Amino acid sequence: MKLACLCGHTIVDQTDHLPYKGHIIADTKIAGIYEAAGMAESFANAIKTGERANWIRDYFPNNREVIEMDDAAIIHDLLICKLLDITQTIFECESCGRIAIQIGQDNHFQFFLPEEKNVTGILKGGSE
Repeated sequence: MKLACLCGHTIVDQTDHLPYKGHIIADTKIAGIYEAAGMAESFANAIKTGERANWIRDYFPNNREVIEMDDAAIIHDLLICKLLDITQTIFECESCGRIAIQIGQDNHFQFFLPEEKNVTGILKGGSE
């Protein structure tokens, strides 16, 4: 994905571990993390008690492929899918320091300009 900053710089998102990319979670959605952790705990308990297949049928009634998945892959998917549902992507323009925040789950962004000049590197943990 490429995002055009208002200053003219192009923000490119074509790989992982970008120093100018981050994710935010609204306080109203943070409970989703606890929900996902609870689902993972419930799945682990089902494995311990021999109820794995029943648990999968209850949580994934329309997805028969899940029964074939490794336990770790199921837990991974439970957590990652929930995180993707509740997070918004943010980018920092490396040129001007503007922050672009994803609106909802669409590829629409709203830009915000820092009040102080020459502020960059916010997502790295400080000014540069």
